[in-house]
Amino acid sequence: MDLVAGDTAGSLAIDVANMVDYAANTGATMTINLKDSGDGQPHYAVLGVSLSMDNQNQDYIDKFATDGLTPYDSIICDTIKTVVQSHTIDEMRNNEEEVKEEILEALQSLFKSSFIVRVNFSSATYQ
Repeated sequence: MDLVAGDTAGSLAIDVANMVDYAANTGATMTINLKDSGDGQPHYAVLGVSLSMDNQNQDYIDKFATDGLTPYDSIICDTIKTVVQSHTIDEMRNNEEEVKEEILEALQSLFKSSFIVRVNFSSATYQ
């Protein structure tokens, strides 16, 4: 299977009726330290993250339709944290869509599948 990095355009080809959302971190926000921006101040992101999945994707049907992603929540949160903490506050503010794409690519690589089609920030605060 060829996984395309992010492939948000691919998610546009999926009917919204076929998307199932999963709230990472059991729906709670995640507070993540950000990479040093060089200004001498510590910065962090507080994110509410959900994942949109294609419920017609064969991997989703075979592996995740019954229990969803709940058993994998810790590793999903860790993957999100790893990606986000590699960015500065300015990168998060100015390139949020690119960071979402990077998270999506990391999750698709983790699961070796493209059933996750979107990463959504239901809330995002950067300080």
